[in-house]
Amino acid sequence: MGELNLVESPRAPQKKFGLPLPISVVSLKHYTTMSIWTPAGEHTPEPESDSPTQNGLESSAAPGGFDEEPMTEAEMAEMREMLAEVVATPVVAFLAQHAAQIHELALVHLSTASERGHVAISQAELAIDALGGIVEALGDRLGAASVPLREALAQVRVAFVQIAGEVEAQSAADAENS
Repeated sequence: MGELNLVESPRAPQKKFGLPLPISVVSLKHYTTMSIWTPAGEHTPEPESDSPTQNGLESSAAPGGFDEEPMTEAEMAEMREMLAEVVATPVVAFLAQHAAQIHELALVHLSTASERGHVAISQAELAIDALGGIVEALGDRLGAASVPLREALAQVRVAFVQIAGEVEAQSAADAENS
């Protein structure tokens, strides 16, 4: 099983809803994926080869998923820097970023509704409900992002109703023509 290594994106932080988007920095160098979740269920990935090495390097991960070798001082310093960055970033910035991503996810699924029909509508509805849960439950606690997120939620709900109606009308027309 291969190691999962995520690295920091070199691009500068962006802004959305008036808040800086935190740079997601995750270092999972010492974590080996044991199973993968997919919509079809959880499964253990098959190794790419039968050899004990991958890409010419031996895997040093223990069966529990974590490397038995201690982190180097440089790796420890990097982890402390990443943790300090996360702690220094207001939670509202993370929440606003994730809410914006959920909004975009809903829009992506709505944009494919004419091709994918009820599947896209169902997926968009789930994303919209999740966005609504965040925005409505937290309200003004989202700070400067609360108003734009409420507006985005209202707009995506209107779009959902319109597009879902079009998909339903198309399904009914297809059923009559069959």
